Amino acid sequence: AAARAADGCCQQFDADVAILLAWGMRPRVLGVSGSVQLDPRSEAAAAACELASRGPAVLKDRRWWLAEATERRSGQPAGAGQTAGPSPQGPIDSVLQSKVDRLANTLRLRCILMIRSAEAATPWLLLGFQDRREAEAIVRGLEEGFGSRVPRGPALFLSALERLVLKIATHRPAGRLLSAGQWLQPLTGRRPWTRMLSGLVAACLVGAIAFFPVAEQVPATAILTPQSKLVYYAPHSGLIERVLVTDGQQVVPGTPLVHIASRELERQSAAVDGEIEITRRKLESARWLRNRGDRLPDREVDQLESEIRQLEATLGSLTHQRQLLLEQIAELEVRAVAPGRVLTWNLAQRLTNRPVSMGHPLVATFDPAGPWQLEVSIPDYRAGIVARALETEAGALPCQVVFTSHPGKIVPAELTTMADVAMRLPNAARQPQHVIPAIAHVAPGNLPLHKDGAVARVVIDCGRTPLGWLVCRDAFWSLSSWIRMLW
Repeated sequence: AAARAADGCCQQFDADVAILLAWGMRPRVLGVSGSVQLDPRSEAAAAACELASRGPAVLKDRRWWLAEATERRSGQPAGAGQTAGPSPQGPIDSVLQSKVDRLANTLRLRCILMIRSAEAATPWLLLGFQDRREAEAIVRGLEEGFGSRVPRGPALFLSALERLVLKIATHRPAGRLLSAGQWLQPLTGRRPWTRMLSGLVAACLVGAIAFFPVAEQVPATAILTPQSKLVYYAPHSGLIERVLVTDGQQVVPGTPLVHIASRELERQSAAVDGEIEITRRKLESARWLRNRGDRLPDREVDQLESEIRQLEATLGSLTHQRQLLLEQIAELEVRAVAPGRVLTWNLAQRLTNRPVSMGHPLVATFDPAGPWQLEVSIPDYRAGIVARALETEAGALPCQVVFTSHPGKIVPAELTTMADVAMRLPNAARQPQHVIPAIAHVAPGNLPLHKDGAVARVVIDCGRTPLGWLVCRDAFWSLSSWIRMLW
């Protein structure tokens, strides 16, 4: 970009060589016309930097300064066809003249035109000419305004060129710079009120973008479950002998679902039956002794009556115990208590000949015509947004649901409730994640599948918020939380 800018300056001023410089602690050559790659250690760059370092003392209040070399690189004296004329600004000292001669001889030039910045006394553009008359014409053009080539005069042209050099010096992209004249022409022709209007338009545009309302959405994960889901659990520990239904089968109250064999209940029942038989025989023997007709002493009669009452109480307790065991054995055949459809998949493969303990889930059924819900897990750091939106809406928040099994279909839903406490989800790949449980309802007719446990991605619509606040909100919250923690 610096080389192209130097080429453009060379073309704009009709010069033979143009050198762009920047000023830091000392002058630095940015680009030389006709040279794509610049070697800062080259003789031309060193000579330009030496001459530029003397520029502030020479230019003083002037914007440009023209000097002529006393001899050419061929070594001919000034009087041998190359007479050195006086500087238009008056005589110069020998040190400065030697620096002018060095740069002119290095680049085979006759005159050097130095142009400085408007705000600093540091030279930043050196133009070289082989014909003194061309250099003097350029100086006159600068003084008169360059006519139609620079409509607003040399001051605006140089100001625009300063901005170009600043962009190059600070390594900012100068855009597609084919020539300095093409790049500078729209800048030099722009009036102050136009720049103010452009700034006002830009500020209004930035403000409009910052305050433009956009949808505030919170992503979350969810699991599909039917609201009418009814789960049947194992009433006792045992071994599942038979599975009497299949997934998707319609059931009615009383339909047998699973049969469990419990060896423990069978042993207890057999033991109670044996005790009942023994107790009954003892009771019959005691009654026979009491009723056989022999006159017994009163003491023996009282003992028999007490033994009979004790045996009757024991027999009644054993009979009640046997009744409870029979009820428990009857419960080993799990039956449906409500109409519905079997929800659990691969029942026979999952349960047949498998040992289960009391309370183990066996079969789940649901009402196909009933409603479905999504158990949503909202990340804890986004739960505040959803909670405030629920309070504002005082009802339900619209959601968009996409199931992993049907990624091309978006299902509408409504998030209605949200828990007050967080739940910890273990994650083997990362640290455990804390989420807030919530419930979202979805119409059965909109579901692409009716499968319990289907995983979905939920996007919760929490209203609209300004774009600027949406971009800066997380950073502001993080900073405020950090400050409160330190405080």
